[in-house]
Amino acid sequence: MSKSLQAIIVRMRDKTNDDLLAIWQKNDRREWSDEAFEAVNAILTERGIPLPHQGPATRGTQPGR
Repeated sequence: MSKSLQAIIVRMRDKTNDDLLAIWQKNDRREWSDEAFEAVNAILTERGIPLPHQGPATRGTQPGR
């Protein structure tokens, strides 16, 4: 696991399950990096929360987070 992924996980652990699920399902790749989605996946899996289907990816030129 990269140091940047570890840092994202640390920051995102404060988010509620509902917040993380919303990020996962919205699948906005313009707002969130691929590593952020890896972090969401890891945190929800760690918490025992099943991952729902993601919506179609929205991609842009540069992730904002």
